[in-house]
Amino acid sequence: MQLILASTSCYRRELLNRLGLPFVQMAPDFEEAPANSMSVEELVRFNTLGKAHGILDNNPDAQVIASDQLAICDQHTLGKPGTEQAACEQLRLASGRKVEFQTGLTLMSADRQLFEIIPFHVFFRHLTDAEIKTYVTLEQPLDCAGSFKSEGLGISLFERMQGDDPTALVGLPLIRLSQWLKPLERLIKP
Repeated sequence: MQLILASTSCYRRELLNRLGLPFVQMAPDFEEAPANSMSVEELVRFNTLGKAHGILDNNPDAQVIASDQLAICDQHTLGKPGTEQAACEQLRLASGRKVEFQTGLTLMSADRQLFEIIPFHVFFRHLTDAEIKTYVTLEQPLDCAGSFKSEGLGISLFERMQGDDPTALVGLPLIRLSQWLKPLERLIKP
C-alpha cells in the first residue's frame, strides 16, 4: 500500500523522511477554509481531513498522511505571513507572549481514519524591533505560521517551549504518526 504525504511543504517532507519509510508527496486537490471561518479546532480538523480526502479520492488504495496547523496569539490567528512586513508584525504581536499551535494530523485509508490535534506552546521573550527585523531578514520565515523557524535561528526568539512533540511545531507530529505507522515494524524484512 502506497504511503502519500498530502502536502507540498518541504518542512513536512523533511520530517517524514526521518521515519525512513518510502512515500510520495502530492499536492492535495483541496481549498483550505479561511482563518476565522470557524473555531480553531473545527478549522484544523476541516483542513486536515479535507487535504487527506483530496488525495484519497484519486488514490483509493493509498494510506494518506495530512496535517494542518494554526497559530494563535491573544485571540489572533497567525498564518503564513507572505511578506517581511507581515512577519515583523506577527513577531511584534508574539513578543513577550505565548503562542499556541494546534496541529491536526490524520492517517487515512479507504478503511480507516485516525485524527488528532496535537497542541504545542511557544513562549517568546521580549523582542526589540531590531531583533525582529534582523531575524526576518536573515531567515525569511515568510512561509511559516507565526513567522519563525524553530529548527533554525528562530529558536533564539523563545524563553521556552511546552508540549509533548516538538515536531508538531514544525508541522508534522512524528511521535503520534510513528505510533500509528510503526515504522520499525515496516522496515523489518521477514
